[in-house]
Amino acid sequence: MRGRLPWILFFVSLALNVSVIVGVLWVGHGRLFGPPTGEQFVGHIAEELKLDRAHTDALQALRQEVIARRAEVEATAGRGVDTVIAALQQETYDPEAVRWASIERSQPMREYFIWLTGRLHDFVWTLEPAQRDALIRKLNEEPRLIWMLLSDDSKRAAKGG
Repeated sequence: MRGRLPWILFFVSLALNVSVIVGVLWVGHGRLFGPPTGEQFVGHIAEELKLDRAHTDALQALRQEVIARRAEVEATAGRGVDTVIAALQQETYDPEAVRWASIERSQPMREYFIWLTGRLHDFVWTLEPAQRDALIRKLNEEPRLIWMLLSDDSKRAAKGG
C-alpha cells in the first residue's frame, strides 16, 4: 500500500490540475482567444437558432459572398483608415482633402451596405418565424454580432488575433 500511495496521490493531483486548467480555459476562452467569429460563429448561431443544414449552408455561403464583395469594395474604394493615414502623413492637416476622399469612398461603401442588407434580408426571410424573431432579437441586443458572423477569419489570423 505504501508503494502505491505516491502514485495514487500523483494521479489525483494530476486530475485536479487538469480539471482546473480546463475549467479556466473553458470559462475564459472568450477572453483568452477572443469571441468566436466568422465560420465558428456561423456554427454557434446555427446551433442556437436550431437551423437545419440547408440554412446553415446558406448562411455560410452568404458569409463567403460578403467577404468576397467587401474585398472587392476595399480594393476599389480603399479602406477608411487609409484616408486617416494619408492625412497623418501630411505636414499640415487639410480637412477638405479628407472630406473629398471620404465622399469618393462613400459611394461604393454605400452600395455595398445596401447590397449586404438586401442579402441578409433575403436570408432572414427564409427562416422559420421563431428563428427569424430570435435572430433579430439577438441582433438588437448585440448589433456587432452581424460583423462577428460575417468577418473574415483569415484577416483576424493574419493580425495575430
